[in-house]
Amino acid sequence: MKKLLILTMLIAGFAHADDSEQRINDLTKMLSGGSYSEQSDIDTTKRSVSQEDIDYCVNISSFAEVAMKHRQNGKKFEEMYRIDLGNDVLNKVAKAAVVDAFKVPLFKSAADKQNAVIKFKDAAIKGCILEFEKNL
Repeated sequence: MKKLLILTMLIAGFAHADDSEQRINDLTKMLSGGSYSEQSDIDTTKRSVSQEDIDYCVNISSFAEVAMKHRQNGKKFEEMYRIDLGNDVLNKVAKAAVVDAFKVPLFKSAADKQNAVIKFKDAAIKGCILEFEKNL
């Protein structure tokens, strides 16, 4: 999941075209120091995450959701990893989601499979939003 978050933050720079190069450099430097955490309390005194950032994180969580659905439905790793979305950056995000999805066990019951999908998707959006919060 950490790889997915790192790629998420790198791609986030592309969503903010006005300062994308500096933002990518700053986020890369920050993430290379292992700054990701599972912190659950967000400092409300900071400026809020923008709606654009939230929308971006929702899209990232969609990659995670699809990857885990395929994982829980028994799709093979190599089939999923061969994804080509026609964009190198999106391919990296999708492949990171696939790799992280295969770190989760394959469940037997439909309820457990659905729970795994929800947890994986929620972790992706939470991690993405927390990274935006840290950079405000």
